[in-house]
Amino acid sequence: MSKNSVEILHAGYAQSLSFDEVLYDNTSNLHHIQVFENRRFGRVLALDGVVKTSQGDEFI
Repeated sequence: MSKNSVEILHAGYAQSLSFDEVLYDNTSNLHHIQVFENRRFGRVLALDGVVKTSQGDEFI
């Protein structure tokens, strides 16, 4: 069973990505850090629940 990450971008607009495999999940003094695999975007980095980058968009 995969877990979902929901990031609220604006009122009435959000994006959700499934955690197909959690690779790293830890909390530092500053951030909640998550690295996970998603079947569409590949490896994804999220800080405090906000997606920062993924393999699927690294070309941008």
